[in-house]
Amino acid sequence: MPDMRQLLGSYFEQYQQALQSSSTSRMGRKPLRIDLPGLAVHLAGHPRSYTGQAYLPDTMPTGTTAEDVR
Repeated sequence: MPDMRQLLGSYFEQYQQALQSSSTSRMGRKPLRIDLPGLAVHLAGHPRSYTGQAYLPDTMPTGTTAEDVR
């Protein structure tokens, strides 16, 4: 798993709070999906093979979706 504190910077606390909430708890190897108004994090994989994306939905240009950005 990558160092999420380093990757998310000032958004790490928001990410950590979302992880601790019961609605985002995950069992086993299910993908992680956090969709908050100011932060979106999608992670999946297993050791040595993680994939994911993190972005700020509020900062995306009007009419642009996460699928449009690669």
